[in-house]
Amino acid sequence: MSSYRYRFVGYEKMPSGMNADDVQLHCQLSDELIREIRNSSFLKRYHLGLAVQMSFLALTGRNADARLKMPAPMLSLLCSQLGIHSTAIGSLKSLYANAQRTLTTHRAWVREKLLFSSYDEANHQRLYVAMSKRAVDASSVDELFTFAQEWLFDNRIVLPSDRVVQDLARYAFQVVENQAFVIIQAAVTPVRLRVLLKVMHEESPIPGISLLEWLKQSAGKHGVKALKEVNSRIETLKTLGVHLWNLQGLTIGRIHAFAQSVVNRSPSETARRIESTRSIEIVCFLKHLLGELSDEAIFRNNRHTGDIVRMGTNRVQAKQAQRAMEYRTSIKSIRDIAADTTRDAQSRLSSIMALADDMLGRPPVSRAEIVRRTLTEQSARVRTVLDGMACLELKGDAEHRDGRLISALRDLRAAGAKELPTDFDTSLVDAKWRPLLDVPDRKAALRAFEGFALTRIRKGLIGGSLYVDHSATYQSKENLLIPQDEWKRDKAALCEAYGLELNPRKALDLQYELC
Repeated sequence: MSSYRYRFVGYEKMPSGMNADDVQLHCQLSDELIREIRNSSFLKRYHLGLAVQMSFLALTGRNADARLKMPAPMLSLLCSQLGIHSTAIGSLKSLYANAQRTLTTHRAWVREKLLFSSYDEANHQRLYVAMSKRAVDASSVDELFTFAQEWLFDNRIVLPSDRVVQDLARYAFQVVENQAFVIIQAAVTPVRLRVLLKVMHEESPIPGISLLEWLKQSAGKHGVKALKEVNSRIETLKTLGVHLWNLQGLTIGRIHAFAQSVVNRSPSETARRIESTRSIEIVCFLKHLLGELSDEAIFRNNRHTGDIVRMGTNRVQAKQAQRAMEYRTSIKSIRDIAADTTRDAQSRLSSIMALADDMLGRPPVSRAEIVRRTLTEQSARVRTVLDGMACLELKGDAEHRDGRLISALRDLRAAGAKELPTDFDTSLVDAKWRPLLDVPDRKAALRAFEGFALTRIRKGLIGGSLYVDHSATYQSKENLLIPQDEWKRDKAALCEAYGLELNPRKALDLQYELC
């Protein structure tokens, strides 16, 4: 189960091996419930049976079966709470011998006191709606089954038999899988799909392994070679048209779930799956992989950018150490001049003033300026990173400065520019960078622009002003949201399925309470 709260949900019998401490923690009834039992109209000899049923229902979400075996520590605890003598009764059947009607009546009373409702047709429909919404993200029938048990428990509905829940989970999962196949058929033509399934098992750029095996491999550690390997995989996927597939009808969670099926199996095992299932899984795997590889490329490029920036920082530290040594030397010289009795006071004062003016006239060491100059000077490394980003097809709002910057960079690189045009719009760059662009040497100006562009790309991707359509993390934020029409139609059902508060005010109040 996903939480300690659900540890025993769905159990059909008392957990084996429960000691006195476990029983104390999980089976103890509140004082209020003990009073309800004592004040009930039922015969005193049934009080223990009521307590057992209460404890079991609260713990597991299930009605206690007549054959339920009760651990001795549990009986001892409940007898102690009720103030009755301990008993050696082993099951509810012993308490309700020849009294099935009484047991049924007691079950109804226990449900009422614990605010549980029976699993009827209305609750069956509620569960199916919740499972249908959750099925779009579930990775397996088992996961959906677990969700259903927890949902029933949270909504205080008595759990039915496992078969009922499993059948419903399988049906809900199958519906989503059928829908996925329809979406995939609309996104990838049947001819393309057949070619795709065939090419996955053909030889990859590395002799001896299939394309599918090669795509699943890691690119290796941080370095230019590994970055080129990642980019090679991205280009291969784009050649297959993966970046053009519209799978917006499938959630990210569902795509990931289908993709993991391929990741967790050998290629030969995947090849043995029926064609419809294989089609769904392969398409989702490739789509998911493109997103993951795009993220990896961005991460690696950002690391390379960070390496260049750190080089500038190291230069700052070296410059600061040099400046400190120069100051120390100047102060020593001032002391020596002041102590030189062979010179008159006016001569010594003039020399000291000259040294002081020289010290004060030196510009301060600016980390930002040195980093900017480092990015400009390291043009080969900067262009290597920019080349590595070419396959990502960066995008941005045309009205936003970052979007216009990307367009300008793309135009320059497409034209094979060696110099920055004299009429270039320098408003695209930050004010502190403009002096590096407004210079007679237009080659140096281009290097400065590329250095600035590199830093802005990193910031823009993190901030969301720039995005990559086929990235998992850095895609447009709009793509990550539920479409407006769908949200308006299904928000109530979605909130219930995920256990969320629909009213925003109540949701905020709940958060304040938790704080």
